[in-house]
Amino acid sequence: MRCLALCGTLVLATVLAQPVMAGDWYKYQLNTDDSLSWRDPGHALKLHSDSTTGITVSKTSPGSLWGMQQGDVIVAVDDHPVQHVSELLARLRSSKPAAVKLHLRRGDASLVLAVAAADYASIVDAAPPAPPAPPSPPAPPSGG
Repeated sequence: MRCLALCGTLVLATVLAQPVMAGDWYKYQLNTDDSLSWRDPGHALKLHSDSTTGITVSKTSPGSLWGMQQGDVIVAVDDHPVQHVSELLARLRSSKPAAVKLHLRRGDASLVLAVAAADYASIVDAAPPAPPAPPSPPAPPSGG
C-alpha cells in the first residue's frame, strides 16, 4: 500500500512538473523575472535577461516579430530603461492601450521600433495557465 501511495505521488509530481502545453504550442510561460516564452499558432517569442545588458530576444518566429530579430537586446520601453523581463511586461501593461517605442541594440546599431498595443496585448494580457488537474486516484482493488 505504501508503494502505491509513493507511486501516485511520483506520477502527480511528474505531471505537475511538465511545461504547460496546448498541442505543440506553449501559450505563455513566465519562467522567472528574467525569462519569458510565448507562442500562438502564428508567432513565437522568447526573451531572457541577465540583469546587465538588457533583455535579449532569444527567439522570434517567423523571422521577426514587431521588427525584432533574434539577438536584439531591448534596453528601454518608451524612455524607461528595462533590465528584466518582468520590468518590460510591467511597462507594456502600464502603457496599454497606447503604442510603445521599444529601444533596441542590434549589434552596434541602436533602433527604435513602434509597437501598437494591439500587437503586444496578447502577451501582456495572457495569464500564466493553471497547472493541470491531478490524476484520479486508482480504483480500489476488487475483493473477491
